[in-house]
Amino acid sequence: MVEVDFYEKLEVPRSASSDEIRAAHRTKTKLWSKRQMASDQSQRHEAETWVRWLAEARQALLTTDDARSKYDAKLSQGVSTPTPATVPAQNGTSDWVSQARDFLSHGDYHSAAYAAREATHTIGNSAESWILRSRANAGLGEVQDALYEAKQATTIDAKNPEYRFHTGSLLETLERWDQALVEYRTAAKLDGSNFLYPLAEASVFLQNGHTDEGISILRRILAAHPSEQIVKNYLAAALFEKAEETPARQAGHSYVVTSSDEIEKMRGLASESDSLTTDPDIKAAIVQMRGYLDRMEAKTWHVPSLFNNSVLWAIGIPLMLFVIGIVLIDSIGFLLILASFGAGYLVYNKCWVPRWKAAIPGR
Repeated sequence: MVEVDFYEKLEVPRSASSDEIRAAHRTKTKLWSKRQMASDQSQRHEAETWVRWLAEARQALLTTDDARSKYDAKLSQGVSTPTPATVPAQNGTSDWVSQARDFLSHGDYHSAAYAAREATHTIGNSAESWILRSRANAGLGEVQDALYEAKQATTIDAKNPEYRFHTGSLLETLERWDQALVEYRTAAKLDGSNFLYPLAEASVFLQNGHTDEGISILRRILAAHPSEQIVKNYLAAALFEKAEETPARQAGHSYVVTSSDEIEKMRGLASESDSLTTDPDIKAAIVQMRGYLDRMEAKTWHVPSLFNNSVLWAIGIPLMLFVIGIVLIDSIGFLLILASFGAGYLVYNKCWVPRWKAAIPGR
């Protein structure tokens, strides 16, 4: 048996490919790494639990096929699910709020949901009990219920930035982007010292393809918090995405560079990204990008449409001029020989080109 179903945590099927797992892992890492910056201690501890799970998931599912097979074999025997617990009596009452927070900090969402419901029954209609119920249901994947409970909390305590941020996170999960931005911006106004809230705002822009807006926000955050590695990692990821968006030829998740200007811009963005990040996935992707750009800059033989895409035409024209010049052996022949050298240089200049030129359709 296993203690944690990493497929469930990553929200991917057990048959998912390595690329699908890696993409889900990257998404979850972005989500929980920023939550480590929360001012609420139990939320920080919950995020730390998730970061630990994600590290273990990476080790179990993404290192080698053998490691994944061993994990799958253990998983097939079941998952050891903790049973909801109760708290000892304290002066005749149960401290359900503290217990719910403790369960949440350890990622025990079943027990947290139980304790949070008891907290609501014990202390009544409080913002804290509602937010605890919301966090527990979010952990269990009951996002709609979690959103309802989060809104109850923000209705009671509208000036709590943590509650606003949590509500924004749920709206982001549901891809209700505009509403999520409202919550994040409200949280930022309520607590301007915490960079977590504008970081979340930047994340929304990046997820929706507004890379320039996201990068602009992240640069402002980094200027105010130059030592925060999480901000550097977010900016590094955004810069890498910008590099991937640079080529004019895009096809799904792939691209083809079509000019030296594109290559130069991509190299600059990749270099800045590399200088900022400690994320191994981003660094590995940068290595791949640089390898691709190196290959695209390498010279190759390619006959363009100028010579009707024919090697015979490309070589035949200067060769024919040279042969005719030799045969004539007069002033015209001499000029033809000179013309053959000129044509040969033209062929060399037009056919010995960087690979990115050769990849342009119809060239």
